[in-house]
Amino acid sequence: MRDEAKPEAAAKRDRASGGPSKSPASAASYFTTDVMGVDLGQGPKEWSSACVAVVEDGEARVVESAQGQRHTPSLVVFQDNGELVGQPALRLLFSRTDVAVHGHQLLLGVPFDSAECEEVARALPLELAADSEGNAAILVHGVKHAPADIAARLLAQLKGNAETALGGRSVLSAVVGVPVNATPAMRD
Repeated sequence: MRDEAKPEAAAKRDRASGGPSKSPASAASYFTTDVMGVDLGQGPKEWSSACVAVVEDGEARVVESAQGQRHTPSLVVFQDNGELVGQPALRLLFSRTDVAVHGHQLLLGVPFDSAECEEVARALPLELAADSEGNAAILVHGVKHAPADIAARLLAQLKGNAETALGGRSVLSAVVGVPVNATPAMRD
């Protein structure tokens, strides 16, 4: 049985507010700069994937990486001659576990001495240490990397993909998805 009160209630709200609410597609027309939406991926598994989308002509569109993939592995591999991010890093994940960093998003804002940090340490082959503020940091050859710094490298890659998809225009704003179970420290 259909509830006839719901459409009437919606119509009453629309009249009171001056019109119907905007749909997500039409809300895109309110952006004054190019914007990207990002899901950094999560999960204590071998690796997870990030995804980036842009809004163009009022429509959201998932962007492909330079390798033609719609998802980018949430990985960073540190090498003597630089770092690899995303798909190129995936090729070295299993052969260079000592320098391959993944699962960093699970450690964002997590105190080193917490049960949550211990749980991540058991699930992933990462060497962890406390940073100067007592939060978890990832050790790669004795160098501490904050999870936010790893995420920033991934975001820079995704931003580059988005700007390429937008014909070289700069992306100045981003909306980053946050897991439901994220703590306030993780959200910051």
